[in-house]
Amino acid sequence: MTKLEPSYYIIGTKYGRTDDMLPLMLENEVVSTGFASEFDLSDLVGMDEESLRSELEQRMPEESGDAKSTLAKFLALRPGDLVALKAHSAPSGSRPRLVIARYAVVRGQDLPSYCRIKELGHTIAVDFLAEQEHIEFPYGYGKTVHRLTDRDHIENIFEAYRTSVEAGTDTNAGELAADKPTGSIEARSRGQYIMSRTHNHLQNALRKRLEALYGSAAVEQEHNYIDLAVWLDAKTILVEVKSSPSPVTCVREALGQLLYYGYRLSCNPRQLRFVVAGPSEPASADHKYLEYIRNLTGLPIVYCTPSTYAPEE
Repeated sequence: MTKLEPSYYIIGTKYGRTDDMLPLMLENEVVSTGFASEFDLSDLVGMDEESLRSELEQRMPEESGDAKSTLAKFLALRPGDLVALKAHSAPSGSRPRLVIARYAVVRGQDLPSYCRIKELGHTIAVDFLAEQEHIEFPYGYGKTVHRLTDRDHIENIFEAYRTSVEAGTDTNAGELAADKPTGSIEARSRGQYIMSRTHNHLQNALRKRLEALYGSAAVEQEHNYIDLAVWLDAKTILVEVKSSPSPVTCVREALGQLLYYGYRLSCNPRQLRFVVAGPSEPASADHKYLEYIRNLTGLPIVYCTPSTYAPEE
């Protein structure tokens, strides 16, 4: 089953203390890890992290726990996952210090593209954002691969990814609903393409969920530049998709657009519902922000991820 929302990772670029593998990763358009590189693990791609840990324990019992833990996280990467590649994570005195050198998104449709490269070991194909200055954060993350779960850290680290390049995702008015491109293509701006692809991945997933709930005839994608719209007899649902890892940022950026779309289409306010879709589950503070907007304005607005969208009761 295709995963609907991206996960967020930090992956190291140093092998040992000094060997910087980032140039080779960039050259081959991959992220990599050198642990247990003599093993071909291509048949494990697509498994979840818990299953990977169990399989690796059986397959390579002599390898260190660190090697197996790193490989389990690495092989759990999925298409659309976002990766921050760290240049350094050594503390500065007593202060934690994380330096991010590049950002990337994992390529693929249902499964990532895995192979072994002699100099790098295990690799997974990615698209890199355009080069930027190193970005420093007051965090640790000293291991080779981390799957991030701290919401504040995700938002702080990957807002830099999101704001590196703002993508234009509009298409011609009246475009028929269809999967928008999420694969690897040549683009004038690699950063713009990657941001657009993340947006499209979320949009495609939510469109399929809406079609399953309401029928494909009721759902339009990119009609008059609206990301998604659902036309029902007694209700109109307008959807704006945003790629920020912060639900508050998604809502803040989408609100004005949704209001304008409703006005431009002359929608009956009593039959109108606004939906903002993003990649991250909302936390308590996000719910409070939405509740504040609803109480202040009376707007029928909700936030969801593609997998958590639910019809209005």
